[in-house]
Order: sequence, then structure tokens, then C-alpha cells
Amino acid sequence: MGLNVVRVPIGASDFATRAYTYADRRDPSLRSFSLAPDEDAVLPVLHEIRAIAPD
Repeated sequence: MGLNVVRVPIGASDFATRAYTYADRRDPSLRSFSLAPDEDAVLPVLHEIRAIAPD
């Protein structure tokens, strides 16, 4: 098929086991921003996809 696109929701999606955001506090400077909620499941899969198909 030649597809090279993946759709990844930003923050919790309809299929998430819990509600979360990347910046849980009212913080216009985003000092509280963190990808921690996705570090164990989402990010490793994205890295694996990138290793398999770097282009």
C-alpha cells in the first residue's frame, strides 16, 4: 500500500483507560508539560514504528 502516516491522539483518547492531559495545571508557560502518561506504552511503540519504517 505504501502508507507512511500514523495517527496518534494528543493526550487521552476515547480508548484510554483513564483521562489525562500533558499539562494538568493552569500553566500558560507550560512548565508542567510532561509526556509521562505516554512514556510506558505509546512512545515505545512510536519508536519501534520509526525503526521499522524510518521514512
